[in-house]
Order: sequence, then structure tokens, then C-alpha cells
Amino acid sequence: MLTRISLLALSAHVHFRKPGRQGYRTFSGRRGEAFCGAVLHDLGLVPPYRGDNRFEVDGAEAAFYIKHQVSPERADVVWQAIALHTSPGIPTRLADEIAMVHLGAGLDFLGLGLDQVPPQMVEEILEKYPRMSFKEEFKNLLVEHCRHNPAAQILNWTDDVARTAGCTLHGQPIPTVTQIMSAAPFDE
Repeated sequence: MLTRISLLALSAHVHFRKPGRQGYRTFSGRRGEAFCGAVLHDLGLVPPYRGDNRFEVDGAEAAFYIKHQVSPERADVVWQAIALHTSPGIPTRLADEIAMVHLGAGLDFLGLGLDQVPPQMVEEILEKYPRMSFKEEFKNLLVEHCRHNPAAQILNWTDDVARTAGCTLHGQPIPTVTQIMSAAPFDE
């Protein structure tokens, strides 16, 4: 299931556009790096690749071993694409391959930009790569990750998933940003 995420966006690469200094531009990056980043971007959610970091970083570290097969520069683009794919506002200002993975994940996860992909193309892709109860299965993977590594959810977009699932850190609920900020050791 994880390997089909973002295939929708990759198949629609002709329609890819990212903000640029001169408005919008068409994807001009290397499709190999974009494909590798898209296929592996959630690798950190899979038990053999889980570590003590955010799943994006764990996945990027696991995928980074491809550096033995490609140049360090190309491997770094894949690392950044995976590590930053859930960071709004950052990937779209970097290399096209990095932006593509971010935008593809957003399209597949939240439907962001789906209205910009021709409906016939969406239909063909979903027929070829069905979603297979993606919403529920992905939520289960996130909850499992949160339970495995609750500390990595703090100040992360997955903190809501962790709190909703009842994950705790040292017997306490995952703290909110407001709670962390209020507990800062400053007299004010």
C-alpha cells in the first residue's frame, strides 16, 4: 500500500506546478529522484525502518542507503524529498523533485490539488492503483508509529493523532505547544 502513495501525482507530472520567483513553472527535475522519493516517502512508518525520529526522518535515513547506488547529490535530493514531504511551505521552494513528493503526498493524503488533475486521469490511476482503504490503513500506521515513538510526535503534525489515540509519554498525554511553551523555565 505505501508504495502506491503519490503515484497519482507522478503520473500527472505534466500538470505539476510549483511556486517560483517568476510565477509558476512546469516540473523540470529528474523523474528518477522524484519517483524514488515518492515510493519511499513513508518508509519510516514500516516497523523495520522505525527509529527514534519523526517517521519522515527515519524513512529518509533508511532510503539514504541508496547513496551507494547513486551520487551523493542525487541521494541528498531523495533524502530531502522524504524528510520534508510533510512540511508545508518548505518543499515547494526547493528542487522540483522535493516539491513533487510533497505535492504528491498532499494530493494523495488530503486531496490537495486534485481539482487540477483531469478527472479521466484520476479515474485511470485509481483503477490501476486502488486506494485499498487508505484512510483507515494509513491512520492505523500513524497510530502504531505514535505508540512506538510518542516523543517524536511532540511539536509535530502527528501530535493530534497521538493524543486522539491516547498515546502517552512517561504516563502523561502528549503535550500541546501551548503546554510546552507555558512550562518553559522562565520567570515572566
